[in-house]
Amino acid sequence: MKKIHQYINNLQNGVSNNLSEDNIDIIYNEMLAIIKSKNYKSLVDLITKENFYSVAIDIHFDFLDKEKCDDFLSKLWYEKMLSLPLDERSEFLLKITDKNVNTFGILVIFEKFMYNKFELSSEFFTQWFIEIAKFVKNDMANFKFYNGIAPFTENNPDIALDILNKLIDHSNLEITNDIASIILGTLRYIKPECVSIIEQLLKTSNKIEKIKLYYMSFLSTFYRKDLTCTELQIILDQIINTENIDIQYIAFLLGYKLSLYNKNEKILNFIFNWYIKNTNIELSEQTKYYCILFVEHFMQKNKNISGIDKILSNIKNISENSKGTIHKLYLLLNNILQHYPKKFKKFFRTVLANNDISIVQEDYFLNNIIKSLDKNFYTELFFSSNYNERIFAQKIYIQNTQSISLNKSLMMKINDTILELIIKELLLSIYDGNTFAKLIIDINSRIDTIKNKNLLDFLEEEIIYQCINYREGCFNTLNNNKKNATFVKKCLSKIVNHFNIIDNFKDSPSLNFNFADSRSAILKGIIKQNKEVQDQVKDKSLLSFVSNVELIYGSKHAHRTTEGLSESAPFQKFGASYEIPILDSINPISQLLKRIYIDNDIKILRDKIIDE
Repeated sequence: MKKIHQYINNLQNGVSNNLSEDNIDIIYNEMLAIIKSKNYKSLVDLITKENFYSVAIDIHFDFLDKEKCDDFLSKLWYEKMLSLPLDERSEFLLKITDKNVNTFGILVIFEKFMYNKFELSSEFFTQWFIEIAKFVKNDMANFKFYNGIAPFTENNPDIALDILNKLIDHSNLEITNDIASIILGTLRYIKPECVSIIEQLLKTSNKIEKIKLYYMSFLSTFYRKDLTCTELQIILDQIINTENIDIQYIAFLLGYKLSLYNKNEKILNFIFNWYIKNTNIELSEQTKYYCILFVEHFMQKNKNISGIDKILSNIKNISENSKGTIHKLYLLLNNILQHYPKKFKKFFRTVLANNDISIVQEDYFLNNIIKSLDKNFYTELFFSSNYNERIFAQKIYIQNTQSISLNKSLMMKINDTILELIIKELLLSIYDGNTFAKLIIDINSRIDTIKNKNLLDFLEEEIIYQCINYREGCFNTLNNNKKNATFVKKCLSKIVNHFNIIDNFKDSPSLNFNFADSRSAILKGIIKQNKEVQDQVKDKSLLSFVSNVELIYGSKHAHRTTEGLSESAPFQKFGASYEIPILDSINPISQLLKRIYIDNDIKILRDKIIDE
């Protein structure tokens, strides 16, 4: 028996094959000989229809040369189908979506399988295509299936036309539209006269899904023909001039898809210029997504970024809900940063001028930008009058405070209004003393030149407040800084007196005083009642089997159980700590009100900057 027969027979019966390099070569050469001679009969007879799909998948994974192997398998699949009685062929093909079949493994050879002529009914293929479409609907590999629709249409145009008519009238156009648009686009190319009436009905339909089907079909048409710029412009302009904004994205999707595979430089340049001309702020979020995809592909394909800033500038105000679009924008900016670092600043500011990209967290891009941005450019963003530039820089600052430094000479040129706005904006994002202290240290050289008395009063109050609030993180950090501004030193001197008074009482034998009143009596009664309930619950639950352990600690630690107090011992390990904000904890309502006041001040300051 030939090696390939033994190999396939073993696969079918679950017997391990000895696939040494020599054996693989022999089997592969026999496979090539069968392709050349088209003599599949012996193999077709060997594999049962129940085992065919699992055997085919195993063969696909065993051979490195997928092109030849999949060509062999697609022909074997077709011959196996033809070997069955006509009434069994439908059942055989339907097994592709069976729960025991690796459907995506078979779809690898689906496109080549579709290059054959079929005798089955249009009713069967309509239902078959719909079932597979449902199966692959949400999978990124669904293209394996859709790539087979066009070759099927080319080789079975009459069946395909019947399928198209059935799909157009199907109740679930969301599922059938992709299949129908490929069939329509392909038939338009090979037999245009047979779809003219269908096209007119779709184009003038009052159902948006049917209009979408009509325009989406041009992708399959343009894929197959030598396209002219005039033909493309007519269709693109028709789409964007429709009154329904939900259809306009198709024009930009069409342009993007054509740019992926069309090698005609005139067409590519036409699409690029068309994008520049037709992108604007009013485009839907879905359309803006395709604009980003097109720009990214155009840049990679042409190794050139000249002009793409115009498209990026046109698609302003990407919604904060369009996180997928902003994610793509981050990837695009990261590519520009890596490959065109000298031109990055211009493109970055073009994007930031109109889009708040701080709303999406992209650590990879942020880390790259922190490493790459020079101090001058970052300082310009940090003190910018543009909201998006400023907020993006602040986000980086909050997350990477210790690795950020500002250009002092540029900082000295900013006016008091901008400085006040930035301080107050950052205060709404700062939740620890170390970051606030770092901010004061970073703007040290500018503080002593502030002329706005209200800002100075606010700063003094805030520095004192945060130093008391975070004694370790804020006060100690500022107090240890040797280059404090004169104004900051005065603030610290007032705080030192406060902490000296506090420290004088820290060793007092009594740190709190209670005065008896009716409220205390009621509270003690409630505590006693709760204790009784807890004891009853403990007696009737698993807690009765658990020992109560209390940890007592200071500079040393001990633990107390029902058996008594253990010997004290020094700590062996020290872990991370978090400083609790003292004032915020004592009076959280006051902190909330303060943030409301700061937020109101920010709105006034932003309007003032715009007016200036």
